[in-house]
Parts: sequence; structure tokens; C-alpha cells
Amino acid sequence: MCDYLSCNKIYKSWFQLQRHRSQHYKVQSKDKPYLCDWKGCSNQFKKLKNLIIHRRLHTGERPFKCDFEDCNKGFRAAHSLSSHRRTHNENYEKLCKYEKTTDEENN
Repeated sequence: MCDYLSCNKIYKSWFQLQRHRSQHYKVQSKDKPYLCDWKGCSNQFKKLKNLIIHRRLHTGERPFKCDFEDCNKGFRAAHSLSSHRRTHNENYEKLCKYEKTTDEENN
């Protein structure tokens, strides 16, 4: 339910409610119309996707999981997982370069 003044409109999903609430706050905050509705949090965001990622701080949700062998790390945002995956690839590339150098020296 929208908590803005006496609006009280009800929405089926949290996402619909956030989009609706942003319309009320655009007048007050043109730059960041999406407000975190978590109790005690006053963060505001320019884009809904950033609010969704932020909200995962409160819920502990980490839906983006690393699928690299023996790595169980999870992340709140897809871009964080992409950055993390590069650490595995850098280690792999370093290993390949080392092995390639060793093979060339042996020939």
C-alpha cells in the first residue's frame, strides 16, 4: 500500500508499488525518485534497478552465484559477479601463460 500522505493505493507487487511511489517523490526529488522503504533507511536512487540491488543489503539476498569449481560466493548484482569471475579467469590466464612459456622452453 502506498504510504504517501492519503494515497493508500494498493498494488499486487513491490515493483509496481515502487514505480507508483516514485511518481509522488519526483516532485520533491527529481534526481532520485526511488526511495528505500526499509525501516530506518533513507537511501534514494535514480533508477529502480539500483533500489532493487540496494534492498538486497537489507534482505541478505545474493541471487547471482559463482559457478566456478569450489567457489560458493554470491552477489547482490550481476556486475559484481562479472567482476568476481575475472579473478578466476586472471588466475587461469596466468597459469596458461606460465605453462606456455614452459612448453616453449622445453622445445
